[in-house]
Amino acid sequence: MEQVDSLKTGKKFKKTEIGEIPVDWEVVELSEVISSYKNGIWGDDPTLNEKSYPIVRSTEITHDAKIDLSTVAFRKISEAQIKKYKLQDNDILLVASSGSPNLIGRSALFKQPYDKRIYLFSNFMIRIRPEKINHYFLFYFLNSQYYHNFLRLLQQTSTGLRNLPKKEFIKMKLPFPSLLEQKKIAEILSTVDEDIEREVDNKKELEIIKKGLMHVLLTGEKRVKV
Repeated sequence: MEQVDSLKTGKKFKKTEIGEIPVDWEVVELSEVISSYKNGIWGDDPTLNEKSYPIVRSTEITHDAKIDLSTVAFRKISEAQIKKYKLQDNDILLVASSGSPNLIGRSALFKQPYDKRIYLFSNFMIRIRPEKINHYFLFYFLNSQYYHNFLRLLQQTSTGLRNLPKKEFIKMKLPFPSLLEQKKIAEILSTVDEDIEREVDNKKELEIIKKGLMHVLLTGEKRVKV
């Protein structure tokens, strides 16, 4: 891979299949950094007084990459399936099927709420479980402009895309800094998210700033101190 100088930082970059990245970063496939890629379950209608479990659907994934648990569906799921489909902290949920191609691939990070309930995810969703990558870094990448461009390309090559094609998706390439640098990048973007939550009046302006910051951090155009 050819090394080039960044005009903006003066640091060494290299040309890769995903564009220019810092020379000390790698390019990996999604399949190399996750331990699970699984569609969910829907189950049956529960009868009165029958035990049921909350199921996260595509409709619970908001446009700003959050999960709204107030509207989950409750379904009857066998005990044998609970372990297989139970969500845990730092799982990433993706919309796998939708009537709207604009919703395909929308992602959100699951955090176990205080209610301690067992949450599962529907058959129209995909759960990926980060293993060799910082979960927040991967989450932010899955909300970056590069990722949205990747989804548009999938849509162009898959006429009438209504399902996220697993074979192509898990081969998606992404930049891979050191785990320490991933953590620092994720911390900066998390701080911006916290500011956005507090500054309701300036939310739109802060979201624009965040998009620009995501671009320069996730591409290595701007480096963090490690």
